[in-house]
Amino acid sequence: MELPREWIERAGFLMRQARRNIEEGAYWFVCFEVHQAVEFYLKALSISLVGIHPYTHDLVELSEFLREAGLCAGGALPVG
Repeated sequence: MELPREWIERAGFLMRQARRNIEEGAYWFVCFEVHQAVEFYLKALSISLVGIHPYTHDLVELSEFLREAGLCAGGALPVG
């Protein structure tokens, strides 16, 4: 399965920024960046599996969408 490159690049950028912000002690912003990165990763996975993604920022909702699409992550994705 190939994930949409643009979404993965965005997520990678945000994760690199989060690492820099950890070093600077901007922890409040790290939380935001990591949330955004996870959102991009989950949406990339959704697009790869079913061709669409839910229009939400809720990580639980995105995880549930993937579970309903047939992804069995063995408990790796938070659900409910």
